[in-house]
Amino acid sequence: MHKHRPLVKPMIVVSTTGYIISILGPYLADGKNSDANILKHIINQNTEDFKVRSYIRFKEGSVDAWFCSCPVGARVVGTCAHVTSALWYLCFRRHQTDQLSDGPRNWAADISDAANVSY
Repeated sequence: MHKHRPLVKPMIVVSTTGYIISILGPYLADGKNSDANILKHIINQNTEDFKVRSYIRFKEGSVDAWFCSCPVGARVVGTCAHVTSALWYLCFRRHQTDQLSDGPRNWAADISDAANVSY
């Protein structure tokens, strides 16, 4: 007889800010598939999937070409976040003299109320 418990469960990988990164599974909901065992299995079986190789070629002071081995970077048009963040650092941030704050930031100060914005 069914005890009204889920028979399968997904494993959801979430960032510290609450964004869902990946949903894996379904995994059987039995005593052998605890969250710790599922996480250990994911890390042991998919370590190659976490390796991303990004290549950026500079020529005469400008970016000549780039490639990234992640699924988004392998597209024909545009760049992925890996190449974009590397280019941002190499071309902009490393030349800035101000220091980044190590403390928490008040992100609410950067948000405007849409009712107060005039066009």
